[in-house]
Amino acid sequence: LNRIDHIQVTSSPEAEDAMLFFYSKVLGLTEIDKPETIKDNGGAWYVLGDMQIHVSIEKNPDNATSRRHI
Repeated sequence: LNRIDHIQVTSSPEAEDAMLFFYSKVLGLTEIDKPETIKDNGGAWYVLGDMQIHVSIEKNPDNATSRRHI
């Protein structure tokens, strides 16, 4: 493993504002544009050095069906 391109973390819709506040205000990460095709899905993408952190919204996340990934 030489590099991690991005990680994706997920949030419930109810916690979305808190998640985005944490990544943008508490950690101070810079938000970057998401592709046009998924902009309306909520969440946000951030940059951290040469890696990205993608926050996406899942209504009923569970380990078997979650889209979380590295």
